[in-house]
Amino acid sequence: MLSDRPRLHVSTLRVFRIVHRTYAVDPYSGRSGLQASSRWASRGRLVSYAADNLALATLEMIAGAGSMKRLQEMVYAPADIDDRALLRPDRDEFPDGWDRRPPGPVSRSYRDRWLTAGDSVALRVPSVTLPEGWNVVLNPSHADFSDAVTVGNSRPLDLDPRILSRL
Repeated sequence: MLSDRPRLHVSTLRVFRIVHRTYAVDPYSGRSGLQASSRWASRGRLVSYAADNLALATLEMIAGAGSMKRLQEMVYAPADIDDRALLRPDRDEFPDGWDRRPPGPVSRSYRDRWLTAGDSVALRVPSVTLPEGWNVVLNPSHADFSDAVTVGNSRPLDLDPRILSRL
C-alpha cells in the first residue's frame, strides 16, 4: 500500500484528461469505460484515459470527437500520479498489433491482463495518434488510487477558434 511507504520525496507524473462537462466533478471516475471499448479498454471496465500533456490529450479528443459542438462542451482536468503507482513499459514491450487501426483485441487484452493483475494504479501506453506520445490508463477501482492520484480542478477546454474552424 502506498501510504505505508516513506514519503521523503515523491516524484509524480502530471497527466491531463478531457471529458464532457457533465463529468467535470469526477473526471477520473472511469465511468466512460463502461460505455464503449477503445484501444486500451474493453467495454464494461472502469478505466480512465489521460495523456502526459494537454496538447496530446486535446489531439486524442479531436481524433475521437463526433462533432465540433461536442468539443466545445469539453473540460480538462490535470492529475498528478505518484511514480510508484505507475507501470512504465517501454514501447518494445507491447505486443505486436497493439497499434492496429482500427483497434483490435491485442491492446485491449494487454490492458485487461494489467487491470486484472492489479499491480499498479496506472499504466503508461503509447499513443497511436501522435508518434512518441504517451497516454496513461488509470484504474480508479485500485485500492491505492486515492493515495496515488491527486486530481486538480476541471477547467473549460477553450480551443483557439482557428482549430475549431478547421474541423
